[in-house]
Amino acid sequence: AAELICGDLTREPLLAGRQFDVISAFRFFPNAEPELRLDAITQLVALLKPTGILVFNNHRNPRSLFHRALKVLGRLEPDPPGVRHMCHEEVIALVAKAGLRIVREVPLGVLPMEEGYFYGPPAAVEAVERVLSRIPFTRPLALNTIYVCRHA
Repeated sequence: AAELICGDLTREPLLAGRQFDVISAFRFFPNAEPELRLDAITQLVALLKPTGILVFNNHRNPRSLFHRALKVLGRLEPDPPGVRHMCHEEVIALVAKAGLRIVREVPLGVLPMEEGYFYGPPAAVEAVERVLSRIPFTRPLALNTIYVCRHA
């Protein structure tokens, strides 16, 4: 019973008059220009029911421990033109401007590790990650984070 709609909701009233309990937006916000981020999240918030949630991710956080480790090791290569990122503080500002509040964060990849390569036994790395993800000051250091937001 799914419905697939293709279009730009910042330019067309594709979903006018409709409201949703859950809206997800994965791999969009960090890749979009700052103006487009704000336009898109504003449109999505207007489509949320009063008790609805918006779930989105931030991937490749430039202030993550992973990026910091690569800088120290001299292995951080410049991004190709047009590649964008968002740090945790930018996410907080975007959410606030859109009239939302973050009700849950799920940080993934607090430890600096490369894709497919763990620095230690996977079970131990996973255990340490679980502990680190519960410590509030380590959350902005995660490479990837999933955010769950509600109306402020």
